[in-house]
Amino acid sequence: MSAMDILEQLKTLPPAEQAAFDRLLRQWQSAHASPKSAPHARQWPDFLARLRNIYGNKTTGDSQSLISELRGDR
Repeated sequence: MSAMDILEQLKTLPPAEQAAFDRLLRQWQSAHASPKSAPHARQWPDFLARLRNIYGNKTTGDSQSLISELRGDR
């Protein structure tokens, strides 16, 4: 049964039963709602510090020429 089928069946209920279903649904939603906590900034690792720890302060010159050489484009 799809959600649309359920909605169509709810429309056929008497107004008192629709209201009772609405109250029941809202109670269930409030009981199962996730707690609202303040969003906090994610703490990302320091990738630059990791790279410097591994490779030191080494730098490459023209990276495009290095890539071309490794691909064999020359």
